[in-house]
Amino acid sequence: MDSLQLVRVNSKLNNTYDDFAGGGSHIPGRNPGQLGLISTFTKEHALQNSDLDTGELYEGDYQYVKLGDTPTVDDELVIPERGMAVFWVDRANFEVSTDDTLRSELAGVFLNDPLPDSEDPAGKYVFIQKVGHHYHGRATVKVLTGSALAADEVIIAAGDGTSLFTKAAVETAYAAYTAGLAEDVEDADDLAILRIGS
Repeated sequence: MDSLQLVRVNSKLNNTYDDFAGGGSHIPGRNPGQLGLISTFTKEHALQNSDLDTGELYEGDYQYVKLGDTPTVDDELVIPERGMAVFWVDRANFEVSTDDTLRSELAGVFLNDPLPDSEDPAGKYVFIQKVGHHYHGRATVKVLTGSALAADEVIIAAGDGTSLFTKAAVETAYAAYTAGLAEDVEDADDLAILRIGS
């Protein structure tokens, strides 16, 4: 099902950093009711709504959310970037973060490149791609260096402070933070294609 009519896409899905919910220049935003909406995009519509300078988006379920506080790990901000995992900080208010101490609260995959000059994006409104067994599609994920993925391996949130993904250890139950299965091995930028759902 393609439910594009549910969301306002002012720019591309993977190049949206709204200051107010649904865009606009002041509170409450142009379309505050959009916050939290999930829309299913076909392969064709996802491509049409991709900023190809950032990367190609694939079929799947996309949600409009607010970025919460950016965590600090080893005195460095974990600034979200394309392919990183984001986690629920406040489900009721559709707020996510790269704080992977909330590993069992996996919300989805961040789609955008970082803001210029590594500006902290906390408080911005963005789209994420939903992952896990309730959703379907394909997504680009950033994996830990040296993950050595093979096709059909289970991919999970690493939970090591990086907000990256990795393969699951053999015979271990990871249901709460399983993203999907590897479809393609990672490239030089430690990116992999994830097959969401089964």
